[in-house]
Amino acid sequence: MTGDFFSEIIIVIIKWISGSFKEIIFMLSVSALIVLFVFGLRRLLLAFLLKKRSNHKNRLRWKRNSSYLSLLVIAILLFPVWMPSLSNFLAVIGIFGAGVLIVMKEAIMNIGGWFYITIRRPFDEGNRIYIDGYLGDVIEIRMQEFTMIEVRKRIYGEQSTGKILHIPNSYIFTHVLSNSSKEFSFNWQEMIIPLTLKSDWERAVSIIKTIAKKNLQIISEDDSRLKKSEFEYSIRYKRLEPNIFVEFNKGAVILILRFLSEPRDTRMITDQIWRDILKKLSLEKKIHLCENPDIWSGKD
Repeated sequence: MTGDFFSEIIIVIIKWISGSFKEIIFMLSVSALIVLFVFGLRRLLLAFLLKKRSNHKNRLRWKRNSSYLSLLVIAILLFPVWMPSLSNFLAVIGIFGAGVLIVMKEAIMNIGGWFYITIRRPFDEGNRIYIDGYLGDVIEIRMQEFTMIEVRKRIYGEQSTGKILHIPNSYIFTHVLSNSSKEFSFNWQEMIIPLTLKSDWERAVSIIKTIAKKNLQIISEDDSRLKKSEFEYSIRYKRLEPNIFVEFNKGAVILILRFLSEPRDTRMITDQIWRDILKKLSLEKKIHLCENPDIWSGKD
């Protein structure tokens, strides 16, 4: 039974190939000319267009998208050339169709993910995203995958590890995606400053407010980045200035400095704020940082 099945397939293929040798040679010649013409035209257009674009990211995007467009144009132009000889070939495709779909399931889903990313744009190159437990900056989006530079999590300062991650485009359908820099250009950050119970926490609040004003960027409601977020996604905050909240936990007074910052600037900002806090508090006799390790480990 199996032998007869494969015999029928071989017969169909042989009939399709041996139908008209001259016709096949002609169609192959026309196909080769179409491919050469389309890619030649692409090369000329890129040479002209890229002269006016100095941005490296835009140049890469033009090259990649033009190659996809060229393949689509070639497929459209080749279809009428090969149409007369496709009847037997379609029979072969029909036989193998189900198997191809099963084997190529991931590749097809990746192409679907690429279309979704290209049209819907949940993220762009340069955005910092978190997906399937991985945090990183997107550096390239291709038809089968997107790549990003890995970034360590917030507790470690969100610093780049230098590793390149290759993520299948199909992940966009099966995993939750978090974008730190597209819909809203800023992230809310919180710094935990625990003090001993007998510390003059009100004096500490005043000192930390002064340090925050010195080191943090002033963000107003008229900022173009905020206007864009409000216009496109209805994201709006009434209070944009840094604020300090007070809590009591495990025998210590907890001061929480909450502020807005761009994702890539967070590490440098927190570093400078901590340096200033440690310098200032070392001069205060009535303010002491709490040394209870449980408090430090209880917050990210």
